[in-house]
Amino acid sequence: MKNGARPKTAVIVPSAGAGVRMGGEVKKQFLTIEGKPVLAWTLSALASSDFVDEIIVAAPQDEIEFVQREIVGKYGIQKVKAVVAGGATRQESVAKGFAAVSDDAGIVMTHDGVRPFVSAEIIEACVKLAVEHGAAAAAIPVKDTLRKTENGLFGETVNREGVVRLQTPQAFRRAILGNAIEAAYRDGYAGTDESTLAERIGSAVHVSLGSETNIKITTAEDLILAEAFIRAHLFRSK
Repeated sequence: MKNGARPKTAVIVPSAGAGVRMGGEVKKQFLTIEGKPVLAWTLSALASSDFVDEIIVAAPQDEIEFVQREIVGKYGIQKVKAVVAGGATRQESVAKGFAAVSDDAGIVMTHDGVRPFVSAEIIEACVKLAVEHGAAAAAIPVKDTLRKTENGLFGETVNREGVVRLQTPQAFRRAILGNAIEAAYRDGYAGTDESTLAERIGSAVHVSLGSETNIKITTAEDLILAEAFIRAHLFRSK
């Protein structure tokens, strides 16, 4: 697929979470890696892709001005079309973000606001699969041995062949994601991510290869790992 022939692609970045697992008073999307907020790293990575045309950020209601000024404005992230108030859940935030997507966007992606090291290659592969098949999500194979447990004891070993760890981005033809969001709202269904919502309405989601460096910042240990990536020059601030 030639870059000029692809549909316009919008990315919804749900980033309204409280970050309670990290502890402390600062929400995890606003913690810093080498002095730059996690959310700014994420938006910069998305904006640098030729396969991203616009970005919609779903932020906490009381942090919208901060995101616009101290992240979007300060770091010059020009592809951000809007910063909207997110909801109480990821699903609500994605729905609110979807409502702000431009009418001419043919592909809509979602990407975690606290997954700052997504590569251009991952984004491109995910978009291309969504254009071809309708829906795709980044994932990586499970490496560790998987065991069931019961009453504090190890049980049977789980066959890890074909088992993956799901990541973002996840990309969809616009109608698929829109119908999936609408059906979930209508039925009162709460899904863990957008691929689950798409599968629920009968849309197959294709596997797009993610990366071990495409980490999600949810614990203090993740921040340490992120700093190590920077020191190893795997990523750099822009």
